[in-house]
Amino acid sequence: MATIVTRSGKVSPLSHGELDANFTNLNNDKAETNATNAELDVLDMSTSGSTSGQVLTSTGTGSLPSWQSIEQTVLQVKSSTKTDTYSVLTSTNISTWPDVPDLSVTITPSSTTSKILILFNLNMSGSNRYSAAVLYRDSTQIAVGDSSAKSEVTVSSQSNDSSTNDSYVMHNSSMSFEDSPNTTSSITYKIKVGSTYSNAYYTYINRPHQFANAAYIHVGISNITVIEVKG
Repeated sequence: MATIVTRSGKVSPLSHGELDANFTNLNNDKAETNATNAELDVLDMSTSGSTSGQVLTSTGTGSLPSWQSIEQTVLQVKSSTKTDTYSVLTSTNISTWPDVPDLSVTITPSSTTSKILILFNLNMSGSNRYSAAVLYRDSTQIAVGDSSAKSEVTVSSQSNDSSTNDSYVMHNSSMSFEDSPNTTSSITYKIKVGSTYSNAYYTYINRPHQFANAAYIHVGISNITVIEVKG
């Protein structure tokens, strides 16, 4: 409340300074009232007019903020991690390779326009050269490169150079791929590994070829994650 000096209260004429002070106090009181009203408006907006999932958003200078919905981009995430070791002896025909246990994820897209982002990380090795990994959606191989008449189409490969030391280490392979399955039915993404060189050589997951009980022998984990993204 502004403090005003009146002539009747003073019982004498007001000085020029007292008149100026009255005007100053009135202006200050008006500014404080406006600020308080604006604060009440914002407080009212913060407690009403919103729905679940909305945020208070600026609408520009001189305007009060308003409640706005946020478009959800990531719809769901599924993941699987393999912590034990795995070894497999395969033919060189990729289509016959078995699924790696624990390296598959099943997801049901919420829309036919959704994209599925697949990420995987493998620790692998082989008893000789040319072990590889491939990515499948159900029975269909995906994430394939262009191939010539003499090349197999894989998403990841590792090479044991046959030297003494290389057989004691794992090789890490990581990859991401965006798939457009165009379905709302359940689908499974999975990893298969094997040798494209000979059916006489093993491929290993989470361990090197040499697997002695020694401190210099390392074991690891491998995983696959799928993320449904709004299309």
